[in-house]
Amino acid sequence: MQSPATSLEALEPKLLKDEIQFFETWVRALPEPQEQPIEAIVKLMLGNQLLKRDIAVLEQSARELPTQAVLLQLCIARARRRIHLWMTFPINRLPTEILLHIFELALLMIPPTRMTITRLSLIHVCSQWRAIALSRPSLWSNIPVIDRSPFRVSQMCFSLAKSTPLVLWVDRRDPTWDGNEDAQAQAVDMNAIMDIVVPRVGHTREIHLTADTWTATLIALSRLRDAPAPLLLESFSIIRSGNPYVQLGPGFTPAEFHTPVVLFGGTAPRLTHVRLEGVHVDWARSPLRNLHSLDLRKMAMEVMIPLPAFRDMLRGSPLLKTITFAGSGPKWMPAELPAWSRVTLANLLTLNIASVMVEYAEYVLDLFSAPRLRQLSLAKIRGFYASMVKKLTSAYPELTTLILDEFYIQDTPESREVISKWMRSMPKLRHLKLRNFSGCLFICLLSKTQPVEHPRRSLTVVCPHLESLHLEDVNYQAVYNFVLGRASMNAGIRCLILRWVQTDMFTSEQMMLLRLVVPSVIMEDHRT
Repeated sequence: MQSPATSLEALEPKLLKDEIQFFETWVRALPEPQEQPIEAIVKLMLGNQLLKRDIAVLEQSARELPTQAVLLQLCIARARRRIHLWMTFPINRLPTEILLHIFELALLMIPPTRMTITRLSLIHVCSQWRAIALSRPSLWSNIPVIDRSPFRVSQMCFSLAKSTPLVLWVDRRDPTWDGNEDAQAQAVDMNAIMDIVVPRVGHTREIHLTADTWTATLIALSRLRDAPAPLLLESFSIIRSGNPYVQLGPGFTPAEFHTPVVLFGGTAPRLTHVRLEGVHVDWARSPLRNLHSLDLRKMAMEVMIPLPAFRDMLRGSPLLKTITFAGSGPKWMPAELPAWSRVTLANLLTLNIASVMVEYAEYVLDLFSAPRLRQLSLAKIRGFYASMVKKLTSAYPELTTLILDEFYIQDTPESREVISKWMRSMPKLRHLKLRNFSGCLFICLLSKTQPVEHPRRSLTVVCPHLESLHLEDVNYQAVYNFVLGRASMNAGIRCLILRWVQTDMFTSEQMMLLRLVVPSVIMEDHRT
């Protein structure tokens, strides 16, 4: 038999629904809120306190005997309190600039697909909000082109943005697409979109394009190549969700894509952020210099950037801060590697390598050095890691964040020594994120070592500044032993995040001990 408290909790969803219905009905019946004198605001606040007391009494009555009459009174009291809070909160008394800043922050917190509907919601609250929102062009300059021809909503945003530099999001993926590259509907749709995008390229700051098919992608690239020079463009990404076509030799398809497109006709003086996924460009003539971030993903091996062009791009981008290679990167040319010297990327802070063979990852690591690297991510790299770990040892002494996904290495005395040397070469490591990794990594992190810079001092724990662990799909008993082991060495973890954890993974005693030694334990997406 359920307890009264449990019965009330079970009724809460319906109570909330009824409460909101009362609230919305009353709000529609009320006149538009006006600025209230201080006496009226004080009276409303006193009424709010009385309602708060009444709600507490009604909730207690509902727990003891949840009759329909009591529940109705509770819903009405809660809805009335919402009205009082709504009428007393003085948001419309804020200066216009502060209110606009709140609107801008609200838009920053939502995905592009919801941006238009959120802006439309803002202008339907009251006439003051509508006037303020419509008067600020920058509030409309971040435009997701998600509607269909004739693109009335997008055209409205273009008009309201006026001459403000634009950020364009064009996502034309079809969830029902069956992989057929002859889908002409996508080609027609992309041409129609380019008709409204191309004339505005000259005052656009960012362009982000996503499509399914080669044809739609080629249309976008070709139209942008012939567009007015994008003198303000800083960031460009284009993503093709179809297969990357990795086969070698003359069978590479589509054949017409052997002649790549020159990005923006070779002119984009402010372009600093580039992401190309599932599509490539004319590497020699495209404006790929002075980059701050480079992201290459899912490309056929035949069309990856040639090694000479890649090195020229690195040398021409001294402020490069982020590199991401996922199933792509510079063309595999190991025979030419001995003839090249490493390019030093003095400002590179983040390096992400994913979905490649170990041999290719080692090849990439040999192309450049990054003495100030702060974050390294290695994900789904196929093969045995031991030789790559040796290459990584002492390469990044400033590293503070390490992310390993599917990190496999045999647990042998030799491999433990290899990993120990790697860990000891990263004394500033603070954050470790792991998924599907070899357990010997924990063993190495529980060892002590002689400080290289102070050889006469006593032994210190490996990675003494390690403070946060983010773990997924791991042996959680090994996690428990590791966390307690680090605590016993006076090098405890301060934040432990466990993802996909079953509620019975730890005993109650183990959970109590974990929370005693770790200030913050977070379990995400529990599975019962």
